[in-house]
Amino acid sequence: MASVDSMLALLDSLPLSGWGISDISVDTTPRYRNAISLLKAYNYPLDNYDPHDFNDFLLHDVKPALDNSVEVVSDFLDTNNIPFHVVTNQRKNPLLLTGEYSQKKAAVRAGLGWIGKNTLLITPNFGPRVRLATILTDWELPVSPSRMMPGCGYCSICVDCCPSMCLKNVNWEPGVSRENMIDIARCGETNDAIQHCICGVCLVACPVGQNNKIGTVIQR
Repeated sequence: MASVDSMLALLDSLPLSGWGISDISVDTTPRYRNAISLLKAYNYPLDNYDPHDFNDFLLHDVKPALDNSVEVVSDFLDTNNIPFHVVTNQRKNPLLLTGEYSQKKAAVRAGLGWIGKNTLLITPNFGPRVRLATILTDWELPVSPSRMMPGCGYCSICVDCCPSMCLKNVNWEPGVSRENMIDIARCGETNDAIQHCICGVCLVACPVGQNNKIGTVIQR
């Protein structure tokens, strides 16, 4: 089997904006030991933001680029007979808009950012303007160091500009549920109203990372 160092070197070689590894063995009845979080920042002109154009950009530009990195890691694990599972974006519960595993939770555990008042992952370098992919693995890998993150504090820009007024101005901390932070049904109604595209106003408005150049790597 390949060495752990070779796995880390592979992750370092990928065209990503950041990556991290978290321990998920603390979860209830875990099937895997670790989660590998891969992060790709958006290279999108936010000044010209339009929800339909932005939705197409995510699907045709960012998603394929991130999927390629996922495929490289998956091939590496498969070649070395290491059990793994790529977390999908399919909705486990369409009504609650929940997936099979919280990729944001894994990313926070891996030290990549914090959960903002908009319930998105907020990264220090890029704010919420990132796309995540997560690979669960049975291979015991070194966990990325946790970091002190600033959090949203008193900032409420995303709350104030939300067109559906679904954000509850709650700072996240471990144990705070998504339902305490957002009326997810009302948010979903707004997305449906623009033909199933991502509203994204809270993503665009977040001031974190606005002045940073896309492509700066978040150190693990």
